Amino acid sequence: MSNNYRPQKRVADILDWALQKVKSVPYEVSLRWLFYQVLQGKGLTKDSYKKFVSWTAIARKRFWNGWNPTTLVDDSREILYNGSGYATPRDWVESFKEYNCILDKRSDQDSITVIMFEAHAMRAQFEHYGAPFFVTLIPFKGDASINLKWKIAKWLEQISETYRKPINTLYFGDLDPKGLEIPENAMRDIRSWCRVPFRYERIGLTQEQVDRWHMPDNPERPGQYQWEALSDAAAKELIEGTLTRMIDLTKIQAVIEREKAAKALFYDQLEELIDQYYMEAGP
Repeated sequence: MSNNYRPQKRVADILDWALQKVKSVPYEVSLRWLFYQVLQGKGLTKDSYKKFVSWTAIARKRFWNGWNPTTLVDDSREILYNGSGYATPRDWVESFKEYNCILDKRSDQDSITVIMFEAHAMRAQFEHYGAPFFVTLIPFKGDASINLKWKIAKWLEQISETYRKPINTLYFGDLDPKGLEIPENAMRDIRSWCRVPFRYERIGLTQEQVDRWHMPDNPERPGQYQWEALSDAAAKELIEGTLTRMIDLTKIQAVIEREKAAKALFYDQLEELIDQYYMEAGP
């Protein structure tokens, strides 16, 4: 990890002030939130946003003066639900009938496989064709953020420690300058932050695949090709074919059979507990 970043005094002063602002609140903050604080507290202008993005990116990547990849979080939109629960104790007891035995589908495999892909809009496609293989999916949405790359590096370390098996990282993206650049930039940072080895393979798109499936090029950029231009049949063949090389489906099925047996045993015992509850607590 390189810490030889030497920003100009004004930039260093802004970064130090911004980091203290991050530490002053009891929750994680985004880059946009922090910029607005600096805008008001340090006299930057709205036109300085791109410069601020660059300053903080370098500081986070180079661990400058307390900054690191987790200092800021990615922007997200979600509903945070609170206060819900079961209407009665009886409903709670009945709810246990919905529980399934879920075992680790990766435990019997010879290696651990993860898929990364560029086109977030095609997430449903990767979820669908990756489902039988129980493979972890990481959508990039274009360039991977610093925060995401750090999380991937640390997660790969956890996976290595847990399974003690080789790790395969597979990448699917566009065949254009940006599509080739995105995974290379991401892997450079991930490898520098990850303390364990892992195998990386860019699966597609390739020129051979474009020619084989007669793919249309990007109408806005002739000679460049996007993942979304693949037919469903071609995408299925590429995703499933690759995963079949890496993951043994018969071993996954063996785990599923163990789940079914454990679930049946659990249900038999649960019925006895529910009967006992009704006798003691009533309806």
